[in-house]
Amino acid sequence: MSGILDHDYFGNDPDLIRDPAPWFEAARAHGPVWQEPFQGVFIVTGHEEYIQVASDTDNFSNLVVSFGPFTGATFEADGREDISELLEERRAQIPLNNMLITFDPPKHTDHRALLRRLLTPRRVAENEEFMLRCAHELIDSFVADGTVEFNRQFAGPYTLLVVADLLGVPDEDKPQLLGYFQRGEGQGVSGRSLEEELAEHGGGIVEHIASMFERYVHERRAKPRDDIVTAIATATFPDGSLPEVEDLVALAYMLTAAGQETTAKFLCSAMCHLIHDPHLMKRLRGDRSLVPNFVEEGLRMLSPVKGSFRIARRTVQLGGTRVSAGSILMISNSAANRDPACFAAPQDFDPDREDLRWHLAFGHGAHYCIGASLARSESRTGLEALFDRLDDIRLAPGADLQYVSSLNLRGLRSLPLEFTAAK
Repeated sequence: MSGILDHDYFGNDPDLIRDPAPWFEAARAHGPVWQEPFQGVFIVTGHEEYIQVASDTDNFSNLVVSFGPFTGATFEADGREDISELLEERRAQIPLNNMLITFDPPKHTDHRALLRRLLTPRRVAENEEFMLRCAHELIDSFVADGTVEFNRQFAGPYTLLVVADLLGVPDEDKPQLLGYFQRGEGQGVSGRSLEEELAEHGGGIVEHIASMFERYVHERRAKPRDDIVTAIATATFPDGSLPEVEDLVALAYMLTAAGQETTAKFLCSAMCHLIHDPHLMKRLRGDRSLVPNFVEEGLRMLSPVKGSFRIARRTVQLGGTRVSAGSILMISNSAANRDPACFAAPQDFDPDREDLRWHLAFGHGAHYCIGASLARSESRTGLEALFDRLDDIRLAPGADLQYVSSLNLRGLRSLPLEFTAAK
């Protein structure tokens, strides 16, 4: 081992936080599956191997999805061929153990079905009307200034309010929510990593929305109305049983934390990329039909999700490597999205490529991001609104671009911009 692999990926190295891609490419040189020496995590960089792990819930559990080797629990197999029972015995020790992202089938299947009630194509289409209005209202608040802190004044509140609308937060409560976020009380969503926010379970904007949503669910179960919250509050599991209120609140919590933050980070990365490629920005302005392809290539190259973790229930062979029961794996979205075995010229940002939809920015298999269509709509609508209203978008002089320190996510803490209002 030499060079960049001498650095512990999980050790908060500033260079790897800013740009982890070279580390993953060096890992790929060891094969599609490689066990790094610092934490003993198997790094999965191959596109095919990523799909194999993500699709195989019999052999790989999502229990450690966000924290990997840092859950505080141990899972030594002690000679056992199958540690499934041990995983369930120790589930209560794992952060986020009551969240959808850590569930495995069949429990995951039942709870995901509830979320499907919320994210129907019709509901996302209805939500898109709100997206456009919301984007323009936010731009109204800073367009006369010629400057904007893009994450705090646009990307963060835009994605937050879109999720709030999807959850059925009434219009009269949205200004309170926006004020809470922009005063800084909700800094947990935009200024810290997702796993920090989720692990704390309190004090931030996510907890604030969860509390609001819990109140709405109790109210609608007592007095149903013709609205989205009532539809969620009265939804049942596939067997017809009514979920506990806590189950629904956990879903709202997860959707807010995961959906809001990842899309906000993507919008910041996409805008930063366009600022450094003015020719591409000019193309998109001139032909809006190109924006969806830009979003797809952006998701491939600029994915806010670097990767997620799994734990092997049983000893398996993966990519020619033996992975023992109890081992932690990191399946890397960003590395798989640059696998030359899958993508032509994978290091080139090319929105005209033919293999756009092969990317794994939203994962794969049972845990494929259920909000993928929402994120695509948010990104496209938000960018088009910005193109309509702002010209000559550029970094503010002296801007210091810093990235959040996170096991799973890559994103800017802030993005100070200058611009000219469009005429």
